[in-house]
Amino acid sequence: MRTLWSVFFSAYVLLCSRIVQAQTIQDIWETTSDQKSLFKQLPTSASVDFNTADGGDAEIDVDDGTVYQTVYGFGATLTDSSASVLNNLKNSNGDAYTALLKSVFDNTGNSAGLNYIRVPLGATDFSPNVYSYDDKKNDTSLSSFSVDVTPDYVFPVLQDIQAICKNMKIHLVPWSPPAWMKDSGTMDGGNFLAVHSGHMANYLLKSAQSFKSKGFSPYALSIQNEVENSNPSLPSAVYTTKIEAAVAVKLRKLLDANGMNDVKIIGYEHNWADVTSYAVQLMREDGAADAFAGVAFHCYEGNVGQQDDFHNAFPDKEIYSTECTGVVGSEWWSDIQFYTNNIVVGAATHWAQAGLMWNFAVDPQGNPKLPGATSCGEGCRGIVQVSSDGTTQLNQEYYAMAHASKAVLPLNEGGAFGQRIGVDVSGSQESSLTVGAYVTAANGTSSRYSLVVMNSDSGTLKTAIKFRGNTAIYSFPTGLTTMSWFTTAASSN
Repeated sequence: MRTLWSVFFSAYVLLCSRIVQAQTIQDIWETTSDQKSLFKQLPTSASVDFNTADGGDAEIDVDDGTVYQTVYGFGATLTDSSASVLNNLKNSNGDAYTALLKSVFDNTGNSAGLNYIRVPLGATDFSPNVYSYDDKKNDTSLSSFSVDVTPDYVFPVLQDIQAICKNMKIHLVPWSPPAWMKDSGTMDGGNFLAVHSGHMANYLLKSAQSFKSKGFSPYALSIQNEVENSNPSLPSAVYTTKIEAAVAVKLRKLLDANGMNDVKIIGYEHNWADVTSYAVQLMREDGAADAFAGVAFHCYEGNVGQQDDFHNAFPDKEIYSTECTGVVGSEWWSDIQFYTNNIVVGAATHWAQAGLMWNFAVDPQGNPKLPGATSCGEGCRGIVQVSSDGTTQLNQEYYAMAHASKAVLPLNEGGAFGQRIGVDVSGSQESSLTVGAYVTAANGTSSRYSLVVMNSDSGTLKTAIKFRGNTAIYSFPTGLTTMSWFTTAASSN
């Protein structure tokens, strides 16, 4: 005879099973390799339910019991050039300007919801001229420091973005210290001098304070962009690991003493290739482990899997993927495959907490650039393209980043960003799929579960999506797909 408890337990198990079975994948976004669908939200008729069905040439097994790092969003760098072409559009066609900003930064509807913005401190290779915030020679007291030497269109454009982007994170980084802090006596190339470690820390503090005073609270602050790069044609500088650590230690103390203890200090900001010789070594320098929140990587040398080398050495430190660019004339679908494997899904799979491209916006030729700069020989392409006649275009970088952004954005203003969770791909066609899985907490006990899936096969791929013992069958087109469903959080079961 069955006990009353066994009856209740059986009913509870059945109820839990039905709760999961009743979950429906409703929010589905699609970009196909033939560009017939471009970040298109599919109608509700495309929704699929979780049930006890089975089948498919590949299987995606979502493990929401394994939770990894938070992903704080996706974006790019607002260079002087990006702000310039956007400002020109604003002046010539205000409606088109607003529509473009909403397409990129709004987190509702058909917009991408990009939110992580890297802002240079001073000139880059995408500036009208070379400048720092204090070009007065040997001004160790920084009495002539001012961020207002920045082109006058930059801060208004950033303000317009902030008015739309409710989850904006600003990451500040210089391409070079002031010329007088370097052995070259110029911002274009050369080595940073250790004697100016304290002065540079103060320079960075004043930069962060100045941005905050203008209404832009920094989320993170890097010591130097591409610390191993000395290019005599553009702002750049070399730091040794010891000297970069020394600046960071001094900066951490200054930030904490000035009410900016929540600003993260990020080190390295260079390629995967030198993760062991530089990024890992940087954390081993005196005081570095306490000063740095983590490091940032660029995509130009090495491979994304090398991020694991840093994570394994310092599992408590954060990783950011902060720069990668396409070039003018490259192949659309090949680019999206690279970005998915290395930034959109790949970087997060290898512990990154944000993924960024290079310029937010440039013209069709990858201009304007700093006169004489030798970077981007074929022309670096922006996430969006703005032509002189006022026409705009969303590039492949936009579509790749949009798919990732939809999976991790908070469900309400001030809410939690998504966290990467466990996922396994198997089956006869598993090599055709690249998959990232995420959970984002909602109000109460409910959570949003999201998948970003790239099918690189030449045809549609019937796939079984397994979640808590139940299955949804979906045929992924060749391209990128982001899909989401809501259910109780794993810890609430």
